[in-house]
Amino acid sequence: MLIIRKSMYRAVLAVILLSLCGCGEVESKLHPAEETSAVSSEQVYPVGSYERRAAEYAAFGLDITGREVTDFGSGSIFGGIEVQSDENGEIICTESEGALWFRITDKRFVSQRELEAFVRKHAGEREAERLCVYFREKDGALYFTLGKDGRTVKLWRRYYMNDPVLLTVQAVHSDECKRKYGLSQSKVCFVREDGVWKLDRLVAVRE
Repeated sequence: MLIIRKSMYRAVLAVILLSLCGCGEVESKLHPAEETSAVSSEQVYPVGSYERRAAEYAAFGLDITGREVTDFGSGSIFGGIEVQSDENGEIICTESEGALWFRITDKRFVSQRELEAFVRKHAGEREAERLCVYFREKDGALYFTLGKDGRTVKLWRRYYMNDPVLLTVQAVHSDECKRKYGLSQSKVCFVREDGVWKLDRLVAVRE
């Protein structure tokens, strides 16, 4: 009887040991899978992926294409900014030393100081500093301008649309501008309302 009991004890012990060994193997196989699952749930993306690029651009206020969009239109704090046109109702654009100039005729913004004070009041100091590079005073008038401070315009062209009446001015910047600011193109949109042209939107494309 004692011999039988010892045999049974040994058999039970062997089963227990085998079970323990088997559990250890299962845990070691599942551990890498559990790690992969954790990484996936945290959405850690490889360098250069769409999501990572979008996140990096978003930190600088840009979209996935690297565009910085500034709204001057009806939905913004400005509600549109009136610009000068000629007797035929065409926007007057003056090109000088690699820069494009559009004269502001909006009575709210006679000077750059007034414009910056307006932006500072409604959008804060940082936004006022960002926008100040696009506005200049010349010959006693305020202008919206592209190409100053090393952002030289190399080529530019106009596009019209009839419904609604829109004018888009697309500018290609110099190689120096690309190296210094990463800015390759700028697109300025104007909208015509009740016979008056207004600055509507600026899109800066960065590389």
